[in-house]
Parts: sequence; C-alpha cells; structure tokens
Amino acid sequence: MFVYSLRQENSNKILPLMNKVFLRMSAEDLTTTSTPTTTVHQLNSNHSSTTATLPQYSVPAPQLAGTSKYSQLLSVIEELSKDIRPTYTGRLILPQRPAALACYSSENMFVVSTYQLNGQSTSREGALYIIKDFVISETVPMSGGVFRFEFDNSSEHIYTALTNGSLGVVDLRTLSVSDLPVVEGSMLLSVSIRNGTAVTSDNHGSIHVVDIVSGQTKSFRAHTLPYTGEGCEVWSVAWLDENLLVSGGEDGIMKMWDLRIAEKAVMVCREHSSGIVCLKTEDETSLLSGCYDELIRRFDKRSIARPVNEKNVRYCLYSIFVHGGVYAHCFQLGGGVWAIESDKESDNLLVACMYNGWCLIDAGTFEECESNHQLGSNLLYGASLCKKSRVVASCTFNDYVLSFEKINDF
Repeated sequence: MFVYSLRQENSNKILPLMNKVFLRMSAEDLTTTSTPTTTVHQLNSNHSSTTATLPQYSVPAPQLAGTSKYSQLLSVIEELSKDIRPTYTGRLILPQRPAALACYSSENMFVVSTYQLNGQSTSREGALYIIKDFVISETVPMSGGVFRFEFDNSSEHIYTALTNGSLGVVDLRTLSVSDLPVVEGSMLLSVSIRNGTAVTSDNHGSIHVVDIVSGQTKSFRAHTLPYTGEGCEVWSVAWLDENLLVSGGEDGIMKMWDLRIAEKAVMVCREHSSGIVCLKTEDETSLLSGCYDELIRRFDKRSIARPVNEKNVRYCLYSIFVHGGVYAHCFQLGGGVWAIESDKESDNLLVACMYNGWCLIDAGTFEECESNHQLGSNLLYGASLCKKSRVVASCTFNDYVLSFEKINDF
C-alpha cells in the first residue's frame, strides 16, 4: 500500500475523489493481484520505521485494459498530490534522552548528545552517539550529561558542555575523550570555539573563557535574576570575533562583552520577553537569537535606522544598544526557539522549536518552507539538515527518539 505524507490543506481536494472512486470499486477489483510499479524508498535502519513513497510527477500513462480501479485510484492520487512534498521517515530509539544534534558530514553522519538523570543518584550521565546511515555507529561515553556541543572542524574535535562542570573534548579521529575542569558545583550549558579558545556558560550566571591548550580559565558573573540578584542560567554564549562575546540568560537579557575591557557588558538588549536560550552568529555582522517567547530574531549591530526587512514580520520591535547596534527583525515560530542551524551557503535556517517541532524557514524573510510540528509533542531539542541527502534529523527528549525525514529542494 502506498503511504503519503499529505499536507492537511490538500486533503479536502483528494478525499472526495477517493470516496467517489471507492464507491465504484467492486470486491473483485480489491482482490486483484495487480500491483503498482512505483519503487518504495526507505531509510535503511535496523530499528522500527515508517516509510513513504515518492509520488509520480508526470501524468499517468493510459490504463491498459483489465487494469483494476484500485490501480487507477493510486494513479489519480499520485497526480493530484504531485505538488505535495513527500517525506520519508525513519526513527531510532536511543538508550538515553537526546539533548542536542548536529550533522557532521555530507554522508548522512550525525552526532547526537544525551543528558539523563541517574536514577540511583542526583548525578547526570550522558554520551555522544555517532549516527551513520541512520544507525548507531559509535558510542562515546562522557563523564557527565552533554547539554550542548560544538564541532571544531579545523582540529576534528568536538567540545561538549558537561553537566559536571567540565569541558569534554572528543577527538573524532580516535574517539578519545579528555576533560578540562572549568567550574565546581555548576552545570555547563553552552560552548563556542574560536582560534583555540572556548567560551562556555553555566547555570549559576557565569561565563568562562578557557584556553584549550593550557586549560587556564577566566570566569566572571554575567547574568542575575532581577529581584533576588542570584545568578541564573546563561543558556547560550557565542563568539562574535576574537574579542567580542554575546550571551543570553534566563533573565531575558542579551549582553555583549569585550574581553579587552573590564567585566562589564558593552551592549545590552532588553527586548526579549523571557529567557534567551539560543544565540547563533550568521556572519561577522548578523546574529540570530532564540527565546522562550517563541520568537526568532535577527540583530545587525551596524545599523540603528531601520529593520533589515519588515516583510511578513508578525512582531517588529526596535532597541538601541548602549554603544550602537539594533534589534532588527523577528518572527514568531511557536514552541520556544531552542536551537538554530544556519549555513552561509544556504538560503534557509533550520529551527528546533521545542513544543512545536522543527521548522525550515527562509533566511531572509523567516517564512516557513517545510516543517514537522507534530514532533513537538515530545519536546524537540535538536534538528539538523544533511545537505547532500536532504535528510532532516531531529531528536525528541521525552521519548528518546531520533527521527529522520527526507525533504525536497527549495
């Protein structure tokens, strides 16, 4: 039986026609041995999966005498649904809860990190799972839960923010692991690498700048709750250049820091209405933020005159930084924008929207191109696109599942 992933808005066109054809179909038609000739494409996996077929994009050939109405029905459905993007799906159940995900190469290789509370204690455990051709190829145990991680392509290493306060370093060539102690009594929540220096953040309000070679660490308090003054989660931190950092916290404030100056933010943005959980640099001048308020925002610090683009912007706000810069462009995606994947060579952004699944959007207008919102029911924390195969991998925390879906080019 052919299975299609149909968009809801198209079902009203197809279902009435299906009902008419089914009414004309006799019992003999349904028992025919004639079968469609379309090839079923399936993601190879030794785990449970659901597959979908690729519709024919040409007009069906004239039917031969004696062909069943069942086969004719399938041909009609294929023709009517030719404008519907097909989706292949596969799923992989992991041993631990997945927390972050990224495509490592163009050959359907992904890395997913896990983060889980040890049932026997209050400690958290985790690992990196290397997924190749949609199955687990390697498992790399870590000394703590892996909240987030980042590739350093120049050295073929992965740097992980661990829940035990250490920076975990994985050599992808040998899969050897080493830990750089950063802070005691805190969980690391984010990590960003630039020119041999890591910047990471924790759940008690601090940012840590770590020299990867020497292990020397410089730490400072960055975010506090407004009423208690206690340090709060610094959910995300990222390099902007060799000296400039940007951070976002549970306090809903985005700050920019110049490491050449004393530990005082040089720019502050207070326009986010809740915790800032994701910061992603697009290039030397553009910055994306994700927030619990369900908005994705673009910032351009070079201009204070007008937004980058007002087209299709549901909400558009402005904010002048202390030393220049502008809050430029935002759009509501739903579910909390937890992770953003950008690519300088692509015109799209892939966004993990927590309770609203994943969404592929146009990088210029933020308009939706493709999505799977249903996955958000199990708390989606990560999504990554393999450009060569056009496979979107996503991970859902509550059900331990890694999902794969093939999408069309745009």
